[in-house]
Amino acid sequence: LVAKATFTPKTVGELFSYWFEEKIKNKRKEKSANHCAQVFRDHIFEEKAFIDFPLSQLKPKVIEKLIDKINEKGKKRTTALAIQLMKLMFRWATFHEYIERDPIYEYSSKDWVKLYSRDRYLKESELILLFKGMRQARIDPQFIHAISLILATSNRSTETVLIEKRHIHLDDGYLI
Repeated sequence: LVAKATFTPKTVGELFSYWFEEKIKNKRKEKSANHCAQVFRDHIFEEKAFIDFPLSQLKPKVIEKLIDKINEKGKKRTTALAIQLMKLMFRWATFHEYIERDPIYEYSSKDWVKLYSRDRYLKESELILLFKGMRQARIDPQFIHAISLILATSNRSTETVLIEKRHIHLDDGYLI
């Protein structure tokens, strides 16, 4: 094992691994840490070359192109979350002098997306139609259960995917 004091990450992937272990994994709730890891895995590191990108060559334009690719998927909240997580990681890296300049410092999620709060819900009549339609369509029961869980908890689908059986406490009436 390399002593922490002597370890210096050389790539974005190494920085992420070190930052995740030091700052996220043991200091946040497991669900939050898993969601952070999922955003990096599925969106930020979707472009595999970014994992091995040398920190010494990291410039704002590299980050801008990466965010553009995430934003092109049309997922506004994911784009904003990816920016927020990279800001945390690169600010931490700058503080610990793993990089000289934070490549995302000047950027804000407002540069890519406009987020707004909204109240969305299904009326009782719409819920009845939804469940009747799913039964008539002979949808696999696991999807009906997932949709029911999403509706009951108001979770987003990505949050629901991260739920494990041990998080569900039916007898006590709560979900952690």
